[in-house]
Amino acid sequence: MRRRIRLDPAFALAVCYLLVAERSVWGLLSLAAACLHELGHLGAAVMLRIRPAEITVGALGARIGFSAPLLAYRHELLIAAAGPGVNLLCVPPCLWGIRCLGGLDGAGEYLLFFAAASCALAAVNLLPLRTFDGGRILGALCAHCFGDLAAYRVLKISTAFCSILLWGCAVALWFSAWENLSLLVLATALLFRVVQDSFAC
Repeated sequence: MRRRIRLDPAFALAVCYLLVAERSVWGLLSLAAACLHELGHLGAAVMLRIRPAEITVGALGARIGFSAPLLAYRHELLIAAAGPGVNLLCVPPCLWGIRCLGGLDGAGEYLLFFAAASCALAAVNLLPLRTFDGGRILGALCAHCFGDLAAYRVLKISTAFCSILLWGCAVALWFSAWENLSLLVLATALLFRVVQDSFAC
């Protein structure tokens, strides 16, 4: 089966912004954390011998599509959890590296930022939104325990609640961090994806 990789225009804009407008190592470290996150998903799928049919790369990560439903809810859960899991596994080595380097001077500062970016990426993706990793994990657990209809209803409620919460956070960032264009870009992209997920429900 031929696999297709699609690049969302938002991804191209985000990369151009990081490389051209931002021109900082911080953006590249954030991008590296996101790449490791997606490699975690792909690695779990490969270990479970499940081949992705399509990969869509967007500004806030990649979406992996399969040609057929997963064989079991545990496969869905494991693949969804692998991305945040890889991000969290990156934190202890970074902290160990900071300790070996003797503090936050020089490379230690970069390691601390990478660890923070990895934690933030894992935390955002574990939110119980329908197409986020947290939503996929919650949906798989609910479907396994209570059935698909119950999982659909639970995810609809959790997605609506988190959409409102994240909208409030985006507005707060807009007013409190207006001098930091990176945060505004991230908040705008995240809010756009949340709105899309809400209508998809």
